Amino acid sequence: MLALVAGPMGKCAQIPLHLWLDEAMEGPLPSTVLRNSVVVVGGAWVLLRLQPLIEMVPLVQSVLVVVGGTSALVGALIALAQIDVKRALSFLVTSWMGLLFVAVGLDGIPVADHLMLVYPLPMALMLMAVGAIVLTNVTQDLTQLGGLWSKRPLMGLAFLSGAVSLVALPPFGGFAALRELLSLTAGSSHPLLLGGLVLLTNALISAGLMRVFGLIWAGQPTPFTMRSPEVLWLMALPTLLLMGLVLHLPQLLVRNGVLALDPLPGWGPLALPLLLSTLIGGGLSAVFYLRPHPLAQLPAALGGLQDWLAHDMQTERFYHRTVVALVLLLARLSRWSELRVVDEFSGATGGAALIGARRLSLTTSGRSQAYALTLVLGVLLMAAWLLAGL
Repeated sequence: MLALVAGPMGKCAQIPLHLWLDEAMEGPLPSTVLRNSVVVVGGAWVLLRLQPLIEMVPLVQSVLVVVGGTSALVGALIALAQIDVKRALSFLVTSWMGLLFVAVGLDGIPVADHLMLVYPLPMALMLMAVGAIVLTNVTQDLTQLGGLWSKRPLMGLAFLSGAVSLVALPPFGGFAALRELLSLTAGSSHPLLLGGLVLLTNALISAGLMRVFGLIWAGQPTPFTMRSPEVLWLMALPTLLLMGLVLHLPQLLVRNGVLALDPLPGWGPLALPLLLSTLIGGGLSAVFYLRPHPLAQLPAALGGLQDWLAHDMQTERFYHRTVVALVLLLARLSRWSELRVVDEFSGATGGAALIGARRLSLTTSGRSQAYALTLVLGVLLMAAWLLAGL
C-alpha cells in the first residue's frame, strides 16, 4: 500500500516528491494550466479510488496525514519566498493537495471529494490571468512586475476571483470545503494539532495569493509594465468566461446537491476561526504588498531564511548529497567492475585462447609421421584410461 500511495504522492507533488512541478511550470501557458489544474488532480483521483484498501492499513493513513500536513505547511511557506510567479503558484498547488491528503488520511472521503471538486477551476483561472500578464510583459519575475491595476484591471479581477475561491472566504467555493476539512480534524485523534495545521495553512495560502496579486497589480509600474499592452481577446474572453463560472461555483454545487441551500452556502461549525485565519493571512499580506512596506523585505539577519525557503528548503541539494550521490557511487562501482572484472576477464580469456592457438599452430608441421604419432599416442592414452577404469 505504501508503494501504491507513492504514485499519487508524486503526481500531486507531495514532499519529498515535489520538485518536478515547479520545473514543469516552465512550459507554455496551456501546458501549465492543464498540468496544475487537471493533471495534478489525477493523482488525487487515484488516491480516492484506493481508499477501500487504505482503510485496511492504519499505517498508510498515518503516512498520508503526515505527508499531506507537511506538504501543506511547507509548500505554503516556500511559496512566500518565490520570485518566479509560476513557482509561487506551483508550491501553492502542493499545499492545497496536501490538505486533500490529510482528508483522505482521516477517512474523510466526502471532504476529499469536495476539495478535489472546487480546486481545478480557480487554479486554472489564476494561471490564465497570470499567463496573460507573462505573455505581454515578457518576464515572470515578480520583482520586475507591478502597477498593472490601472492597465490590466480585468486580469486583476480574474486573479482575485480565483484567489478568493481557493481560500476560506464565504460565499465562494473553497470556503465550504475547507470548513468541512476543519470539522473533520476536530473529530480526529489530534484535533488541536491538525486543526491548527489547517488554519495556519489557509492563512499562508491567503498570504501567498495576496502577495502575488500585490506584486503584479499593486505598487508602481516598472520598466517591464510601463507600457503593458492589453492581452488579445482570444485570451481575455475565455478568462472572463471562466471567471463567471468560478464565481457561480457555490450555486453550481448547491444545484448538484453538494451543498445545502442556505443563505451562506457552507457555513457551519468552526467557520468563524477559519474565516479569521483567511482575513489575518490575507490582510497582513495586503498591508505588506498592496502598498510596498519595508517589512515585505526581510531584514539582513533573516536573509538566510528567505534564501533557504526560496531554494525549496535545500531539498535539491539534499537529494544531490544522498540519492544522487548514491547513484553516482553505484555507477562508479559498476564502471570499475566493468573495466577491472568484466573487461579484464574477457581480455584475459581471449588472450589465453590466442596464445594457445598460436602455440598449437606450431604443431602443424605438415609431416604425416608426426600426425600418425599423435594419433597413436592418443589411442594409447585412451586405452590406458579404459584399462585403469577396469
